Amino acid sequence: MRGHEPVIAMRLRGSRPPLVRFELDPMPWRDWADWPTWTDTAMVEVSPSDAIGRLDLRFVVGMPVAVMGSDDGRVRAVYEAALKAGASRVLAFSDVHAVDSLEGQPWPA
Repeated sequence: MRGHEPVIAMRLRGSRPPLVRFELDPMPWRDWADWPTWTDTAMVEVSPSDAIGRLDLRFVVGMPVAVMGSDDGRVRAVYEAALKAGASRVLAFSDVHAVDSLEGQPWPA
């Protein structure tokens, strides 16, 4: 996972971005590397080799999150991990499903 360090630093200073966006497909422009210089939306890349169950997502507590990727299973796993970590709202988009945690529905079968 890359791009989360600036979010942690912001939280330690008492601020936070309005949204954390998780990209599960490789980002060709390395948005995760410099998002604080051009946008207020946090861009976090989850690499295909990252074990989602081992990611520490505590930095999203109380924040809205968007999860995007082509692998439905990995998108679901990050969606559920962000909810478990305490995100205030999670929107998730894969090639198969789109889910909004505020609708109170589980991930579609």
